[in-house]
Amino acid sequence: MGLKKAGLVAFCTVLLGSLLLAIYAGTAMAAYAGYSITVYGGADSVIDGMWTTNPEWDDAATAQISANAIFRLKYYFFSDGTNFFVYDEYLVEFFSDKTNDTGDYVSICYDVGANGGTAPQTDDIRVDYVGHNGTVITYKGTGSVWAVAALTTPPQVAELLSISKLNGTNPHWTAEFRIEKTTNGPGMDNAIRVAVYDASNPSTAASWPPTSINVPNDYGADPADTTNPIPEGIGLGVILVSSSAAVMVGYYCLRKRPRTALSSLKA
Repeated sequence: MGLKKAGLVAFCTVLLGSLLLAIYAGTAMAAYAGYSITVYGGADSVIDGMWTTNPEWDDAATAQISANAIFRLKYYFFSDGTNFFVYDEYLVEFFSDKTNDTGDYVSICYDVGANGGTAPQTDDIRVDYVGHNGTVITYKGTGSVWAVAALTTPPQVAELLSISKLNGTNPHWTAEFRIEKTTNGPGMDNAIRVAVYDASNPSTAASWPPTSINVPNDYGADPADTTNPIPEGIGLGVILVSSSAAVMVGYYCLRKRPRTALSSLKA
């Protein structure tokens, strides 16, 4: 490739990466006032429905659903050597729920891209864990309602009646979720809603934020902490900008290298 062509490729790559970052940075954040949880990168948890180790969820952000329930949330980044993935992991503890009711549930909704709406949009997703027998139901928005639909990568969910470091010796339902974001849609900044329901004690039903499941405009913000080594928003734009820097440095070195050095490499 000639130097002029190399320069053109470098310029185009930088331009494309910069445009993608501008798109990411310009995402409108629709969220319910007063409800925001900053998500940090953490270690991968064991999804088994309990605190597997004492510090397992210490690296996650915490939000209070109600006086009886909390959730913790973190993300982690994974590569299989070919593809890149970002996972959200949730710990949901419902301290007052100890009964085994088929109508109990934990529900997590994503307003993907935090683009809001008065009804679930076609890019929005939802994960419900119903009862305590391992029933996971996933949904996608239709533009008007939630409809049962498979996600590209199914979520992992586990739940146990267990104790935790957050509530002493009181056994209660503890659920853990792992939701893959790269293939399922959610990116760097979204809006979310987390809800719990105990059929034996309906008055303890609660959600964060305390709003309708059907109105993404009123979900809570969950921006990523991008100061961590592995930011949640890693994607094509970030990869291209990183690649752009490498291309520009390589082009600069190539332009400055004496022709005699290049000739000696070919010999």
